[in-house]
Amino acid sequence: MNAVWTIARRELKALFDLPTAYILLVVFVATNDFLFFRQAELYGVATLRPMLDLLPWLLLFLVPAVTMRALAEDARSGVLEVVLAQPITELELLLGKYVGQVLFLWIALVLTVAIPLGLTAGSHPQWGVVIAQYVGAGLLTLGLAGVGVWASSVTRNQITAFIAGVAVMFVLTFVGLDPLLVGLPPRIGAIAGALGVLAHFTGIARGVIDLRDAVYFLSLAAVFLVLAYFALMRRRLTARGEAIRRLRLGTALLVAGFVVLNLFGRHIGGRIDLTPGKAYTLSPATRRILAHLDDLVTVRLFASAALPPEVAFLKRDVDDLLRDYRAASGGKLRLVVADPSADTAAARVARTLGIPPVQFNVVGRGELQVKDGYLGIAVQYAEAVKTIPFVRQASDLEYRLTSFIRALTRKEKPAIGFTIATDRSGSARNRTYNTIREQLEQNYTVRAVAVPDDSTPLRDLKVLVIAGVPDSVAHRSSPGCKLSWIRGAVCSCWQAAWPSPTSTPSPARAPSPGTTCCGRTAWRCGRTWSTTSPRTSRSRCRCSSARCWCPTRSGCERSAPRPLL
Repeated sequence: MNAVWTIARRELKALFDLPTAYILLVVFVATNDFLFFRQAELYGVATLRPMLDLLPWLLLFLVPAVTMRALAEDARSGVLEVVLAQPITELELLLGKYVGQVLFLWIALVLTVAIPLGLTAGSHPQWGVVIAQYVGAGLLTLGLAGVGVWASSVTRNQITAFIAGVAVMFVLTFVGLDPLLVGLPPRIGAIAGALGVLAHFTGIARGVIDLRDAVYFLSLAAVFLVLAYFALMRRRLTARGEAIRRLRLGTALLVAGFVVLNLFGRHIGGRIDLTPGKAYTLSPATRRILAHLDDLVTVRLFASAALPPEVAFLKRDVDDLLRDYRAASGGKLRLVVADPSADTAAARVARTLGIPPVQFNVVGRGELQVKDGYLGIAVQYAEAVKTIPFVRQASDLEYRLTSFIRALTRKEKPAIGFTIATDRSGSARNRTYNTIREQLEQNYTVRAVAVPDDSTPLRDLKVLVIAGVPDSVAHRSSPGCKLSWIRGAVCSCWQAAWPSPTSTPSPARAPSPGTTCCGRTAWRCGRTWSTTSPRTSRSRCRCSSARCWCPTRSGCERSAPRPLL
């Protein structure tokens, strides 16, 4: 390791001895800052995403420009043979050159720290996200630097090494673009996405450090360093000897192993979401539904290229979420992105699916213009379709998409019972709760149920919903008091947390056992409503600060709150 570090320091010093290094740093920082502030002014959001969206394309030229002389210049001038005549191996020389190039690229990234520091003057950046973004940028340079060192090892000309490095990096970046993935079959598209740079860098750029993305960039560097080592060893070995055959076999096995690791390593655990509230992590329920899809689900995103800045920022979050869906599905979810504003066929398909254009106010040159745009999603499974005509926010988009996929792919909807309990004053007679019923009918089979006086079991119901006002469920008809009336189901009472406007407030008294059911309910003590629970005192319940209790015929029994779903 001492030899590797010595060579790395010598390589870094040699880079700064030339004016080319300073020119590259100035051009990179100036271009990066100009493009960032140009985009940040349009978005009006204190985030580094505008910089990171363009960073892979800037590194596409910076990395080959830095690494093109690493081995090519030494091979051309004859210094490589002199260095290898010293008591160092080809592996130590290669690793030392690589570490020196990576340190220079990291210095270039450190110079961009002035951007987040400048944002703190007028805003409050999310530093957890910023740290994750710089970790992703560092990993990206690790992988691309391996490509650049390999390109420098296969030729003696720096210009040739630069062109070869740009070509390979462009291919690695291009295979992750959505227009290419859409035209491929699902399996091949999943393989192309797993081998592309953008699919792995985008997740880290959002503030999510995934172990699979880190493994990808490390294995990318390892693959090309192995190829560079083969190029160095081939110089001193005979073309048809036994040693060169073993070297070829070992190189092929290592490269194949790293490729297989990335293709079949999607089950590798480990994910750190540094965003507030883990905003970019799919819930376990969503991952479970996507992992058990029995057939292909197609998600179509209709989005215009020319959108207002605030909507364009929302579109990027939508793109990120849909890519997470595609990655978690294992090839069972097909993502299609189309621009109906520029494609008449896509506009016709969007209109057929029920996604109309939306008018936006766009500020033009001295005037306010009204333009049509699209930002809608359609989920297709077999012949069934569910659509979101226009995405207005990304906070509830995962819930809506997962609900659509679950409703389309589920062969049978669970049945739930719905009943309206009338209070003593009769104030609930005119309440129909149609909005609640419509929302429930999207994912469930809703049946109207009359609370019986007997104990007839309803085995096919998963949930019983009783809607009403306070004190509307009498003790005798309360299903919480008759556990045998509905077996294995969850009882949910939806009650108002305020006295009925037509009823007279009752004096302070302890609540009766039939006032509420199990779950997150409101207990009444006089005019006060709270979620504290009662406890048993002879034949009735009184308020206390204990856990949740459920009234039964024999008194009060403890029960943990259970959600409706």
